[in-house]
Amino acid sequence: MKRVIEDIQEVLAGLEGYHDRYVDAIVRGLKDKSCLYKKAYPIAVVHDESRIDDAYIVKLFRDKGLLDSEGLTPEMWSRENLEFLQLCCEAYVQESTIMALDSAPTYPRVFTNKYPKDRWKKFQDAEHVIATIETAAFGEEADKCAVEFYLREVMRKRKEVSVLKEVGYLYIAQVPLNVSGVDSVFLHYFHEDVWKVTFGDVCYYLGWNAKLRDINMRYFVCNP
Repeated sequence: MKRVIEDIQEVLAGLEGYHDRYVDAIVRGLKDKSCLYKKAYPIAVVHDESRIDDAYIVKLFRDKGLLDSEGLTPEMWSRENLEFLQLCCEAYVQESTIMALDSAPTYPRVFTNKYPKDRWKKFQDAEHVIATIETAAFGEEADKCAVEFYLREVMRKRKEVSVLKEVGYLYIAQVPLNVSGVDSVFLHYFHEDVWKVTFGDVCYYLGWNAKLRDINMRYFVCNP
């Protein structure tokens, strides 16, 4: 986890200003680091045909052999099928923005549901995962409550994937300097594990915890 934090800090410090596509800039900067970083890492896939709204997409799934006789998607996913899903059917896959790994993932990858009526099958093979890294970018119209709302939404969704609760969590936000109160949001959720760097009129915030499970979401900065 320490390596991941240091890698992210180094890359953010090298951005030197505002970037329209700063996530791509981060991924490029992480290319030759000691950990392996994967952008758009699949963490959940649609569970069954009833959750697919488009008949054309259903046909694509059937043509690829991704629906069985009961309309269920497989539990074992090849690299090819996951890439197909991400390319052609992005509404039916959930992704971590960047995943930090200590080694390359193996295939097929395992996704399972807990209950028969679940919308998603969630990934189970997290033994190579160090941390999930999520990002956000805010405009000048944002305020600290918008920053908190998005942070909470992302954490809530990631906590729905059980194996991710047991690994590290890092959150990066690109925020204009005119947005006040952002420090209080990051300190509320990440306490002393907050770092930031400023370039001109933009600030990059980084907050982290060794386990997503340990981030307390019971209390708010902005009352809902």
